Amino acid sequence: MAEPILLKLPPRDPREELIHKLENAPQEHAEALLAAYDVLQGLHDAGLLEIAKGLLGSGDKGLEQGFRDAARAHPGAVACVFGYDEGLSHLMQAGIDFIVVPSRFEPCGLTQLCGLRYGATPIVARVGGLADTVIDANDAALSAGVATGVQFAPPATPSLAYALNRAFALYADDAAMRRTRLNGMRADVSWRGPAKRYAALYRALARSE
Repeated sequence: MAEPILLKLPPRDPREELIHKLENAPQEHAEALLAAYDVLQGLHDAGLLEIAKGLLGSGDKGLEQGFRDAARAHPGAVACVFGYDEGLSHLMQAGIDFIVVPSRFEPCGLTQLCGLRYGATPIVARVGGLADTVIDANDAALSAGVATGVQFAPPATPSLAYALNRAFALYADDAAMRRTRLNGMRADVSWRGPAKRYAALYRALARSE
């Protein structure tokens, strides 16, 4: 396993993580989070935000260099590990508050499902399987007590920056954050429901022949 990622923040400040396949940049859209660092840094410089960001992934050398530069510029607040490390991935998800999945498109997506189970509230682009598995923490969902994460659209840096701000506002509300996190940890993302619907569909097709 790689050396631990060290992010130095007081206990009440949110920790955010990106576990990403940087080699699949057109889909995964990791550069959106890299660009959003400028927005986050502006909030930090204004004294409005303290946040730590961790990255685990590898691939596109330009993206790797961009994240490496961000880590060098903000030691203790940004940390990166380049490569594949399943154990570290689980440790990171178990120790963070938010996990960011800014994909341009996503047929299913496992990262946000793992995040839900670990209590790492997903911040996801409103596309494909991400939109299907994460309930946005809008006012209605929060009032109904069903929110499990934060969605944003379109998958672009300005909307991601806005989603991050929404997530930090959610984090500042202890009761809402706890309910959202527990909702995600309790969410049934198994094949039990879909398998029953597929079986019913196949039975209906068989009867129609």
